[in-house]
Amino acid sequence: MAAELAVVVSKLVGLLRRASFEPLLVGPAILAITRGPPQVQEWLRQTFPYIYRDKRRLERLVRTLQALFALGLLGKVNNGLNALARNHWHFRKPGQPWDFSGAVEIAVITGGCSGFGHLMVKGLAGKAKIAILDVQDMPEDLKHLPGVTFYQCDITDRNAVAEAASSIRTDLGHPSILINNAGIGRASTILEASEDYVEKLFKVNLLSHWTLIKEFLPSMLDQKKGHIVAIASMASYLSAAELTDYCASKAGVLALHEG
Repeated sequence: MAAELAVVVSKLVGLLRRASFEPLLVGPAILAITRGPPQVQEWLRQTFPYIYRDKRRLERLVRTLQALFALGLLGKVNNGLNALARNHWHFRKPGQPWDFSGAVEIAVITGGCSGFGHLMVKGLAGKAKIAILDVQDMPEDLKHLPGVTFYQCDITDRNAVAEAASSIRTDLGHPSILINNAGIGRASTILEASEDYVEKLFKVNLLSHWTLIKEFLPSMLDQKKGHIVAIASMASYLSAAELTDYCASKAGVLALHEG
């Protein structure tokens, strides 16, 4: 019972919060109080005598409502500008609409045989055609998922990526989603890490993003439709001892994706 009551209270608080910053509600309330017809003014006086008995209380209420109206309006403007920015400053949606019925969108996921990539493949299966790029063998639990195709590919090899990308375009079509997920890392100091390993780490964690974006971005631009997702890390923001190479690669991923 207590849990149900808490949920109800939480919903009411959320509703009141949204209503408090909704200009379409707050604006008419200000007009009703300050410029409403005599019958409306009289009804408010009778309904809220505590406020109307003291002129200062009424003035404070009006100022509070005006502040809420201004903040709510700013929020609406901010949301509108964010939506425009996400749509590249087009008022109308360019390109084709998204369709996650399973046979229209094509998603490329690197490192899809384990970890986060494995979970993403499971989550998108049935909603889009999926191309997994990985050096590992495809696990059994992914083999029977609908619309999943596996391409064994070393994403540090530009020629192998180009060959796999060509096969994807031939087999499935032009991808509308690219998820650069593959990554490696292990603890070692700068002096302990071998040059070969550090070079491989940067190729997997960062340079492969660049290679795959160059492969699939042109068709997304042509279609005026596409999502590119980069799996980074808190290491993009903070560097740690014995993970300097990994942190540097993830900082690069963040900069690349923001660019």
